[in-house]
Amino acid sequence: MCVHFNEDSTLIHLHSNHPTLNGLFFMATVVHHLSFLHCEFIPLNFLISDGTKVVFPTFPLVEKTPALWHWRFGHMGIDATCVLLTKFLTKEYTTIIDWTGPLVFPECCVSCLIGKHPQLPYSNHGHCATAICELLHMDSCGPFPVLTPHKKNSFSVILDNKLNFGHIELLSAKSDVYSAYLKVESLLEAKSGNHIVAVHMDGAKEFSQGKLSDHLTSHGIVMQVTAPYHSQNGKAKHFIHTLEDGFQTLLADSGLPMSFWGDVTLTMNYIHNHIPTSVLPTNTTPYEVMHKSKPDLSHLHVWGC
Repeated sequence: MCVHFNEDSTLIHLHSNHPTLNGLFFMATVVHHLSFLHCEFIPLNFLISDGTKVVFPTFPLVEKTPALWHWRFGHMGIDATCVLLTKFLTKEYTTIIDWTGPLVFPECCVSCLIGKHPQLPYSNHGHCATAICELLHMDSCGPFPVLTPHKKNSFSVILDNKLNFGHIELLSAKSDVYSAYLKVESLLEAKSGNHIVAVHMDGAKEFSQGKLSDHLTSHGIVMQVTAPYHSQNGKAKHFIHTLEDGFQTLLADSGLPMSFWGDVTLTMNYIHNHIPTSVLPTNTTPYEVMHKSKPDLSHLHVWGC
């Protein structure tokens, strides 16, 4: 293959001895010193050009095995994966249940071993909310040493105690938690018809001082500030720990660089909201409690594929 670089274009010419694409050439457009080649997928296994048959490789259908869905579910635990595959929790379960034999998983998942570090569970001495908006858990994570392409260095977590539905916002600065909170407050209050009663958070300045603190106080929302260096905010901490385990696992599995931590964190939160959790009734997902309908997981693919 020969490549000729010009000021506004790049010519890619294949050798005449190429087994299938002999003599063909491609023209790429140069933008800011980078060459971009426009490619269009042709869903045929052959192309007739000038009387010559050119054979293109076809993409084999991927067998939907339990291991594949373990990867698509963000390397969710085996027990939870089995529940999703056998309890008909999703709308399109017929597209997921593609086998009739036993659920067979690999003996170990290397990516899970790399990404999931053992930690003792956080103790929970609080009561469970009986209604949406009764109690929110809020925390933040970061800053990370590597920025995302959009210059984000941390993320905020807001978790409704009743729904266990997580809301994630990527942040450029910790002070951005105020705007992130306003989005969630509007969404939950419009969805449930209730008003926020209390917010459980640590004593970080972005939570207990400034615009967010003034907003909560002016709206009569109780601020439950935890003691320093204590696991009283265990529900939010555990959720962040779950997200961190998940994104480290998916980054290890995909081989993508750390700069993708923002995308994979949003993906892990999406998956978490669509799979069962032990704090809800058996075989119930946060999405189902939030939207009153079963989630559809048939569109999931392995992250990074």
